[in-house]
Amino acid sequence: MKRVLLFLSSVFLLNSCALLSTKGMTHDLQIGAYYYDGWASDKSSALTQKLLNQYADRMPVWGWRDDSLEIMEQQIEIASKNGIDFFAFCWYWADDQGPFNEKVVKAEPAHTSLDLFLKARNKDKMKFCIMIANHDGARIEGEENWKRVIEYFADNYFSDSQYLTINNNPVVIYYLPMEAQPHVAEMREVAVSKGYNGLYTMSCGYKLDGYDAQTWYNSFNGKKESEAQDYESLFSWIEGIRNKASVNTVVAPLCSVGWDKRPWENVEKSVYYVNKSPSAFRKHLYRAVDFLNSRNTPNPIIMIYAWNEYGEGGYLAPTVGDKRGKFLKQIKNAKRYAKRKK
Repeated sequence: MKRVLLFLSSVFLLNSCALLSTKGMTHDLQIGAYYYDGWASDKSSALTQKLLNQYADRMPVWGWRDDSLEIMEQQIEIASKNGIDFFAFCWYWADDQGPFNEKVVKAEPAHTSLDLFLKARNKDKMKFCIMIANHDGARIEGEENWKRVIEYFADNYFSDSQYLTINNNPVVIYYLPMEAQPHVAEMREVAVSKGYNGLYTMSCGYKLDGYDAQTWYNSFNGKKESEAQDYESLFSWIEGIRNKASVNTVVAPLCSVGWDKRPWENVEKSVYYVNKSPSAFRKHLYRAVDFLNSRNTPNPIIMIYAWNEYGEGGYLAPTVGDKRGKFLKQIKNAKRYAKRKK
């Protein structure tokens, strides 16, 4: 009996030591890409003449229009095949600063791709979640309206089998989190009333009490007097902000494919980044993996800016100028790197 007890004690001690010595991510890395749906119409304000003519190399390989089920299924196939785990769709409130207008929300052209994703025959290949783009033109004000958001999401999105969850908490990203912060607890209660454990909330740009994690939509050196800057300096900027986060803060690091908003600007003098390369982007991804490992991050997530922000210069989707998707292919390299480091 003493030998048995000694053996069991040794096993318990070894297992305990193994748990204590565990480093790195405890779950598999998930990589998500923001999806901006401004391309559902030839008359879209996103399709400026400069974008169509001077920056025609940014046109996706399927053309500017993306409002067909066939094209959505093609995007799901390409994204999932190359390691993207989920799309984070931009979602817009209506009416601006007023009560919820469900009719307008459902007719919003910028929700077309989200609706198509829900109908896609191959959607089981990846997950999706929502980023609430509560900026000018889609402002949400007041506790009741924020609760209404979650009610609508629960009824229309959370119930879908492909909605991204963490421990039965639907993931919601907040673009301007300071406006939602006073109502996060009430929003969680709504999710609980709908049968979920709560919400997994991610704040963009700010570390605020009440949120589960901090992330970013995009980030760049915004000095107006600046013009061209080197692509790798964009990473230094992003990583410098990220690394300032408290060690007690769960961070979903941002990796940016680029920033060059000149097709949408009225003036040429705005910061933009040159000398882009897939190898530089790969290093940026690897450093994000190292950051997550250094913090033993549970449920590790990397957010990519972006899948299709063609007007702002941040896009992974294959384009006329990158038909082979050389930047997109770096996602799988990052996944392999994460497994080696785990």
